[in-house]
Amino acid sequence: MRSYGFTRLVDISKEGEFQRFCHDLFRFLLEIYYICTNIFLQKYNYFFNKIEKQLKIGIMVYVFLAPGYEEVEAITVVDILRRAGVVVSTVSMDGDKIATGAHNIPLIADLVFDDCDFSEAELLYLPGGLPGATNLDAHQGLRDLLLSHNAKGGWIAAVCAAPLVLGHLGLTKGKTCTCYPGFESELGNANYTGGMVEADGNIITGRGPAACMELGYTILKALGLDDAADQIREGMMYNQLMGK
Repeated sequence: MRSYGFTRLVDISKEGEFQRFCHDLFRFLLEIYYICTNIFLQKYNYFFNKIEKQLKIGIMVYVFLAPGYEEVEAITVVDILRRAGVVVSTVSMDGDKIATGAHNIPLIADLVFDDCDFSEAELLYLPGGLPGATNLDAHQGLRDLLLSHNAKGGWIAAVCAAPLVLGHLGLTKGKTCTCYPGFESELGNANYTGGMVEADGNIITGRGPAACMELGYTILKALGLDDAADQIREGMMYNQLMGK
């Protein structure tokens, strides 16, 4: 009988049994390989189908994060738009990709303002919060961008205190708008309603953090993604929340 150095481990006493053991081991490893490959392909297909969906939609949205932004207002809208396949980029305003919100929650922004090319932007979104909104208002680069984007008829959305930026630029003049209570005087000659969300022309405004889910769905519809808005609204159980 031939002897193998590891017979004590596998308890093999015959050459035929050893061959069968090797054959079974090979089949087992092959099955593991197929399982791992299948899992990888599923993840691969999910990732690239998501990217393909975004590229087909081709809608670019930029979300501006100044120090002291309201975290709920930023993340909620980003989440809803990305669920619909919109390409959303968060932009830090102060040169540091780590943007810290009003409640000391840091987020890593996708981009830094000074490095951006906004020529393909479909919509510009301003979260509120303090001092986030006043920091946005003080950023001359953003003010110039908003004016040029508005001149092209591009979509602009702002929530909570951030509509004050639009008011100071005259972009809310004659528009039906809303904002956080106490900032109405910053909207200039707007038609203030106090509603949760208002859309008038190319300007969309929201009242505060609690309005941001509805604001996200309103933005999707403004971008022509009505079906996605309805599906996401239902999937996030928003309709149940609102008793619909």
